[in-house]
Amino acid sequence: MASEPAEDESATTATERPAGWLARVPLWARIVVPVVLIVAVAAAIAVAALPSRSADPAAATEAVCRSGALAELEAHDMEVRELSFYDDGVTSTEPDVYLARGDVAFDEQDGDGTERRIRFRCTVRFEDGAMQAPSIRYSEPITAE
Repeated sequence: MASEPAEDESATTATERPAGWLARVPLWARIVVPVVLIVAVAAAIAVAALPSRSADPAAATEAVCRSGALAELEAHDMEVRELSFYDDGVTSTEPDVYLARGDVAFDEQDGDGTERRIRFRCTVRFEDGAMQAPSIRYSEPITAE
């Protein structure tokens, strides 16, 4: 006769083994959690890959025009006293083209403290979601003739 295992002997079967932590997680969670993580990572990559564009093109235009005008005047050894934009603000002349106008007060190069005030106009273009270098024009030459 075949000998049967005694009750005190432990015969382990697949159903009696202790299950791992993954086996205790419900099946729906094992499917949903990785899918949600993959979608979240894909969305984060898509957002990061989008070209950065300012939420307010008028504010971005003023900031770029201000820094461009200051850099140009300081490159000519002029001390800028005031740079202001006119009250009409930044206007859009074409789609993705913005125009800012204002005036700037600066000291002459000779250092005698003479203040000059001239008008300027600055055009900024947005192409493919990126801001292009501004075009800054002055009402008169900024350097001594």
